[in-house]
Amino acid sequence: MADNLSQLASLFVFFLKISFIFLKLKTDTLIVLQSCFRCRLQTVKEQMMKAKQIVVFESDKAICELIELLLLEEGYDVISSTHHRPFQDSNELPDLILIDNWLNHRSGANICQELKTNPRTAHIPVVITSTDDKIEDLAASCLADAYISKPFDIQCVLDQVKKFL
Repeated sequence: MADNLSQLASLFVFFLKISFIFLKLKTDTLIVLQSCFRCRLQTVKEQMMKAKQIVVFESDKAICELIELLLLEEGYDVISSTHHRPFQDSNELPDLILIDNWLNHRSGANICQELKTNPRTAHIPVVITSTDDKIEDLAASCLADAYISKPFDIQCVLDQVKKFL
């Protein structure tokens, strides 16, 4: 009888060990699958969440840096400059352009009008900034999608950007 109990106990322990091994293998397999899923999900998320690129042309260096920091903090990819640099020859076009009307050597309104009348760049939203009292008329005449009056509220800049992106 003791032998039978001993054999039964051994058999029970054997089944417990096999169950544990099976459970462990199943858990390890799930962990591997979960890891693969996370990697794939991250890749898809990165493709979907590719940072929108904003080009900022601002004549005042301090304002340019402020806008750049503000937009970087919001997760945007920002290219900023205190003067106009043409990017039309580039393969990649920005998702939005924020442009000051008073740039060195060029008018932001003229640049905006060129961008909006060029079929390759016409789809890019352009937001013009200015201290001009008639900025609304200026924006309409140069075909800008929106305008921001200076001095501006930081939230106003973010609202305009989010409106187009």
